[in-house]
Amino acid sequence: MAGRRGSRGQARFYALLALALAVVMFAGAVSEYRKFAALAAHGKGALATVVSYEPTRSRYTKGTTTYHYHVLAFDGIVEHVELPRAEAPGAKIRIVYLPDDPRIVALGQPGMSTTELMGGELVWLVLFVLAGSGLLLCGVRMLRPSRKREGPTDPEDLARART
Repeated sequence: MAGRRGSRGQARFYALLALALAVVMFAGAVSEYRKFAALAAHGKGALATVVSYEPTRSRYTKGTTTYHYHVLAFDGIVEHVELPRAEAPGAKIRIVYLPDDPRIVALGQPGMSTTELMGGELVWLVLFVLAGSGLLLCGVRMLRPSRKREGPTDPEDLARART
């Protein structure tokens, strides 16, 4: 049929893909938020020493992103963690960590709120959730059967049809 852009099967595939991506995005956002909420509620403060620092760069079409991986020593524990910024080896930094899982670390001190511990990550988390919401709406809209109106839809045609 002329003017037709794709089959119903293709539309269903892309709708399901959008829904799956939305679910993954929501799950990732919830997981990240819960990590910081657990740190705020049950985190233990420590003064950590940076043992080593290893920047890792990822290249994208619009630039690069640097991830800051550190080895930290604190409270008799040595962990390999990602921090939001570079810290020089030998530096002393205040952290909050989960005693049950010392790999979960944030810069800060006990008593800080979830939002304070997240710092700039909160903005990205909100954007991630908004993007996931857009995908969810797009997927649902694509799966919803289209309703074709039968009969006149123009107000003048409706008036003529009633008489």
